Amino acid sequence: MSVRAATAFERCGDEALEYDPLAAEAITFRYDIELGYKRHHLACMDKARRGDLGALDPLSRNGFARIPVLSAATSATLVDRIDQGGGALSPKDLSRAEVDTLFEEMFAGPLDTALRRFFNCLYGVLFVDFSVSTPVTDDVLTRPEGLSFNWHCDVAPTPYVKLLVYLTGRDEHDGATEFLDMATTAHFRRAGYVYCPRPQRVADLTELARLHGIGFVPERLSPERGEAAAFSPGQVLHKGIPPTHGKRVLMSVGIIPAPADWRAFLASNYGYMCNAEIGQFPQVA
Repeated sequence: MSVRAATAFERCGDEALEYDPLAAEAITFRYDIELGYKRHHLACMDKARRGDLGALDPLSRNGFARIPVLSAATSATLVDRIDQGGGALSPKDLSRAEVDTLFEEMFAGPLDTALRRFFNCLYGVLFVDFSVSTPVTDDVLTRPEGLSFNWHCDVAPTPYVKLLVYLTGRDEHDGATEFLDMATTAHFRRAGYVYCPRPQRVADLTELARLHGIGFVPERLSPERGEAAAFSPGQVLHKGIPPTHGKRVLMSVGIIPAPADWRAFLASNYGYMCNAEIGQFPQVA
């Protein structure tokens, strides 16, 4: 079933855009139920039985947060490795000892607390990816490679956190990411937008929000070198802001609940992490 709203906004040339509220429910069912992420999360929470971790922080309350993750020196070292690799780097290019050292630094600070509060249990790394972005022309924004610069949610399980770790600082590129909090995203979800087909993603939600009476205030995160934009990509609408100069170098990290700490999870899933593409979710329960 598709919902059509006959407004000037929801037209692309002569073709009206269609948004389907059922799509989001079907995707959530696929990942949370069929692939087992809801059951897996509940089992991890049951095993953790954590006590009160204090007040909700921005990641738990809003679904996104800016969090320091790596030192400037570690970030610069990773950028050098990417440059040496001709602009590319894979977890397979790092030794196991280097991965261990990198994760020890990442999870030694406030990120650990934020993730434990968000999941209410322990966690593990499922994916790692490195990417380099440079300024784009306006026409790129309408092509498939530019669609991350339009508002969207990632197709992902509900209990999932993605980190965009900035290995170059905002002053080096002016790139950023904009977010809507979980409560606001839920309204757009009911309007059928969050998982709409890629060609129907939009860069400006103003008219859709007006049509449905949704108030929204985007928040832009522009992390410094070594900081991360941590967010729940299936629960918060977000869009990338492309660099205006220089290059934005990111390490993307995908994190799910785990029954043991990240070290034990890594020991069991190191091969998968090294070879999987980010967003390629395995069956977990």
